This record gives sequence, C-alpha cells and structure tokens, in this order.
Amino acid sequence: MLLCSACSSSRTNAILASHLTGANWQIVAVDPDDGVMRQLTRTPTDKRMPVVSTDPSSVIYRSNEGDLCRINIRGGVARQFISGDQITSFDVRANLIAVSRIRGAPLSNTDVWLGKQDRPDRCVLDEVAREEDVAISPDGSKLAYSRRMPGEPQDLWLYDVTTGKRTQLTSGQRWTLCACWSPDGTRLAYASNTFGDFEIFVVEIGTGKMIRLTNDAGFDSFPAWSPDGQCIAFVSNRSGALRIWLMNADGSGQRCLTADESEFRELSWR
Repeated sequence: MLLCSACSSSRTNAILASHLTGANWQIVAVDPDDGVMRQLTRTPTDKRMPVVSTDPSSVIYRSNEGDLCRINIRGGVARQFISGDQITSFDVRANLIAVSRIRGAPLSNTDVWLGKQDRPDRCVLDEVAREEDVAISPDGSKLAYSRRMPGEPQDLWLYDVTTGKRTQLTSGQRWTLCACWSPDGTRLAYASNTFGDFEIFVVEIGTGKMIRLTNDAGFDSFPAWSPDGQCIAFVSNRSGALRIWLMNADGSGQRCLTADESEFRELSWR
C-alpha cells in the first residue's frame, strides 16, 4: 500500500476531530500514525468543529450554544473565546478570524464576518443566501466559503480579503461542503454529492480544474490536508461507522486510521 510521508513517519501534530462520546460530541486529538485518540473535552453538551489556533498550543472549537472556546491542545480548562454569536462555522489563520453567523431574519440566511485575532467585526458577505463553511487561505489573502441561494445548488466561492472580489470556483455541484486549503494555497479539497454520494474532490485555484479523489458507495466528507500537503485525512462510513481515513493527496493509498466503531466528524490538521 502506498502511503504518504505525513502518514508513515513519526510526527507530533495530531488530527483534531469531533468525536461522538456517549450521547455528546467532544473534541479529540488523533495520532495520524496509529490512530490513538486523546480526548480534550469532557462535558455534558456538544463540542464541535476544532481548529488549531494561531497559537499552535491551543485549539478553538464551537460549543452547543454557538460560542467559540479555546483549550490547550493537551487538554485542561476551556475558556470562552467569542460568545453569543450563533456561529455556524469559523476559521482562524494568519492572525485572522472568519465566522458565519445566523442572520436575525430570515433565519435560513447566514452572513460572513472577518476580523483580526478574536474580533470578527467586519461583515464581508451579507447576501440573501447561506454563506458558510468558511476557510482562510494559509497566507490570509483569500476566504473560501460555500454559497447557496434559495432554490439553487450550493457551490464554492472565493472572497479576496484585500479587494473584496468574489469568484465562483465550482458550478452546479448540488451540495458542496467542508472546503479545506492545501498548505501551499493552490488547491482546495472539499466534499460534494455531484454524482450521488458525497465524495472528496480537489479544485485547483488557478485553473478551476476539478479532480475526484474518492469513489465508493459510502459517505466521504470533512477533508483535512496534512501540514506537508502530501496526505489528506477524511471521514467515511464505507466500512460502517464514520471513521477517520487517510489517503495520499492524489487519492491513492486509502486506508482506515480509526479501527473501532467510534464516530468522527469535522477534521482539522495543521
């Protein structure tokens, strides 16, 4: 089996994930070499969407109430980061924070806010649409997001942080979710059900060329690039439960990382 160096060599960074623990989702760190899991949060309510902070020693996640909290990557006491914003997705990178928030009315719409550090104080996307699944490019120059107008497919778009220009990346994809930047900022991995089941795709930013990486009868989603760009982690139920899988960045060498029946969602690997 062909494995990328990020998956076969010893490394200290972990794949962050939401993990179903009992009746609740909690934040865990999973070793990409052997699948050993370390639980970071233990609460009676859901904790979701972990993202490595700009300070690599801490993790930011979304609480059940829509707040953002910060916790040390080794675990411990969590502290509130942003409160009361009804956040549906977020990203933190390059000293920027982007969040999608539910608009007061109509509730089916979300707006995207951008700002420095912990202050998303500038509304940059406020159409009558669902604009979410935000992902900041590694250099902070662009924001990828999914956009769905009423009655239309949900596609990937780019927002230029400097100029405000918006560019459509995909077209007619039905549902396109969970965009994740390659470390060099040239590609986006994402999940789409264009051909029926949700599969993992990659789109090249410069050319718009789309490459399909997975092709099976299960649900494949939540892609996350390894820090060296050679490997992609994703979630799949092709063998039963929603487990974490690994593959080379070209789609080869697919293998299951977590072997038990634990369920995972929302991966982050930086």
